[in-house]
Amino acid sequence: MVLTPVTDENLTELITIAKLAYCEHYLYLWHDGGEWYLNQYFSPERFKEEFGNPDFLFYVIYHDGAPAGFLKLNMRSSMECHSGRCMEIERIYLVKEAVNKGIGSQVMNAVEKIGKDRKLSTLLLKVMDSSAQAIAFYKKIGYVISGTYRLPFSQMKTHLRGMYLMKKEID
Repeated sequence: MVLTPVTDENLTELITIAKLAYCEHYLYLWHDGGEWYLNQYFSPERFKEEFGNPDFLFYVIYHDGAPAGFLKLNMRSSMECHSGRCMEIERIYLVKEAVNKGIGSQVMNAVEKIGKDRKLSTLLLKVMDSSAQAIAFYKKIGYVISGTYRLPFSQMKTHLRGMYLMKKEID
């Protein structure tokens, strides 16, 4: 597994792999099959805007030389952070063929190293409260549930809007 920082040269690749990974896993959440969400959060314009923000770090995840997913880190998370030295794992999506191969663990280890290198104390993330496998994975690697959140999107199926806030202390 290799994390490659996104540059102007591979921004198009990021957008392609991000849409593919999202579509393979999350379209069931939406009344419209995810069309609204993809247009809002996965458009080239949105990625270019966020890519230009120094608080966001984007990576393409490669496995065996092929794009396997993407990672977005938020250095100024809106999630609760008492120390002020936090980083949110805002998005980590793998394509279906990359799941259950240990890639997620490798990515999370790399994220923890990024946090430690930046002298951060806490890693934060949100996970769908209906994603039992993801919750179990995060707990296994040391994250704890620290709160709940409800997504406000009317286009999303009401019973699937719940999320857990999770955190891991790394210092």
